[in-house]
Amino acid sequence: MKHYTLYSEEGCPDCTALKNNLNQLGITYENRDINEKIPGAQPHKYRWEKNDLVKQRSLPGYVPILHINENNNIKILASGMVFEDKGDVIIFSTIEEALKNL
Repeated sequence: MKHYTLYSEEGCPDCTALKNNLNQLGITYENRDINEKIPGAQPHKYRWEKNDLVKQRSLPGYVPILHINENNNIKILASGMVFEDKGDVIIFSTIEEALKNL
């Protein structure tokens, strides 16, 4: 079974478009708004998680980033300026490119 985690932020058109498409496809995901302040947790916890992921995987720093875990096999779809397929990391420049690589 696949587990989807989406790093996004409110007001981001690409984030909204990806969420809408995931919802239309019936894909359940955990949304982590990078600007959300979580009571009792480190401020902007999800922003730090996203930044760690960007650093570890040499990703562009943009949102949305979709982290897909299927039986501990990780695939990451990250927003960027140009399409690039690095195997387990796909950099997409359009939502359509992201959807083709789910």
